[in-house]
Amino acid sequence: MATKSLAAGKLHVISHSGQWAVTRQGASRASKVVDSQGDAVDAAKRLASGKAEIVVHRRDGTVSKLVELIPDILIRLRRISDFS
Repeated sequence: MATKSLAAGKLHVISHSGQWAVTRQGASRASKVVDSQGDAVDAAKRLASGKAEIVVHRRDGTVSKLVELIPDILIRLRRISDFS
């Protein structure tokens, strides 16, 4: 499966047949399936483009944590504005 960037939005890291999958909210198929939850979070970060939120689920489906990604350019702009 070719890897492509996802639009900004919500990505979910979920348990999937003994592995971990990254899915875009509302999608019926996984964008990426890997062996560990950590690898899935890393894959979600790579797949995200622009501002995104990664919802990390436990094996039972409950939410474990939320990771908000902010593009580097916004971080730099915030730092510059802090000194104004």
